[in-house]
Amino acid sequence: MMDLIFTILIILVNVSAVLNVLLILKVFFGATIRLSQRILFLVAGIFLAINSILVLIPGSDDYTGIVVFLYMLLTINILSASHRIKNSILAVPAALMYVQWGTIFMVIERLFGWDKFVYHSEKVMEVTPATIIPDVLLVVILFVLFKKVEKEEVTLQLSTRECILVTIVCIVCPIIVEYLNYLEVYMENPLYGLFSLICMVSIDIALIYALVHRKKMELYKQRANQYKDQFQTEYDYFKDYRENNSQTIRFRHDWNNHMVVIKELLDKGEYERACEYFSNLTAENPVPQKSYLTGNEIVDVILNSKRHVLEENGIQLNLNGNLSELDFMKDVDCCILFSNIIDNAIEANIVEREERYITLTVKRTKSLLCIEVRNPFEDNDRHRVKDKTNGEHHGIGLQNAIDIIKKYSGEYSIEKREHIFTIRCCFTIE
Repeated sequence: MMDLIFTILIILVNVSAVLNVLLILKVFFGATIRLSQRILFLVAGIFLAINSILVLIPGSDDYTGIVVFLYMLLTINILSASHRIKNSILAVPAALMYVQWGTIFMVIERLFGWDKFVYHSEKVMEVTPATIIPDVLLVVILFVLFKKVEKEEVTLQLSTRECILVTIVCIVCPIIVEYLNYLEVYMENPLYGLFSLICMVSIDIALIYALVHRKKMELYKQRANQYKDQFQTEYDYFKDYRENNSQTIRFRHDWNNHMVVIKELLDKGEYERACEYFSNLTAENPVPQKSYLTGNEIVDVILNSKRHVLEENGIQLNLNGNLSELDFMKDVDCCILFSNIIDNAIEANIVEREERYITLTVKRTKSLLCIEVRNPFEDNDRHRVKDKTNGEHHGIGLQNAIDIIKKYSGEYSIEKREHIFTIRCCFTIE
């Protein structure tokens, strides 16, 4: 009975080893592998079945490590969105970091005398607390970090130099620890063991801190660039609005004077001269084109400032509904929301070679204001951002719009079907 229990524990340790390496690759190294909670459970389930079958084969214990490594490489290659070779190479330092974590617990186990609690069996390897606890604990820690990284959209790919440095550290550190352990036994001084533990923990903390610090710096840099671009966009919108408004005021002022002159010419009976004056006036000051009217001044400014881009690229803008009840949203947030959505739709239309259009639809129910924007897109669209529903991406600045939706406790959905990209958002209104 005990043999069966410990056999199951060893199988779970082997499964957690694969999960730990995948999570280290994603969380610390920023490898381009597709990971989600569902995928992690699938990977664990498949290897659990493989390892269970392997246990039934006599003499298979000698090959378990090789099977774990091969399954790990196969999984990395299947899950890699790109850079498969680089991700496979990164598996080496990731595995070394995982082994180093177990080594720390082995040193702790020896220092506190926990290695006395050992189970011997002919069917399974010797099992001590350091055989099981580190793997289970590491899976929990890495999974929590993975969810945090996934939620905050923190992505960072280590450079080749940084990967080499991490590999060297992960190789040198165990060598130093083994040397100190040798001195502990040779000198019969437990202080060497304690020093080896402090040395390894310090190096690991420094390494992890460096990786986390690099990720934070990269995140802050990305956000700073996003805010800079966003503020520039807002400035351009309102600059165009001010200039257009000033031109309209001047035009109206001059137009009144022109009407006075034409009236005087007509009163004097100089009809030909009045017609000539009117023709010259309309030639120099063409009648302004019809503006987009949505019921929200900020959205009107954004759409009208994009008129020339829409016309140059042959994009038809269709407006259905009214946004007058969007007054609960601050002007700046409204600008961020719609400028990013419209810019994203324009970029997708430019890539599209056939029908080009943007459809903005607004629907109001008793307590909900629902906004929908549709546009065509191609599967090879280069501009992508993460979608919480399926893990895919679309639109560089779309995440800023999603943040605004969440800020006002709104709900959103992103759908891609038959080359049509649709983003919907709903807000509760009083």
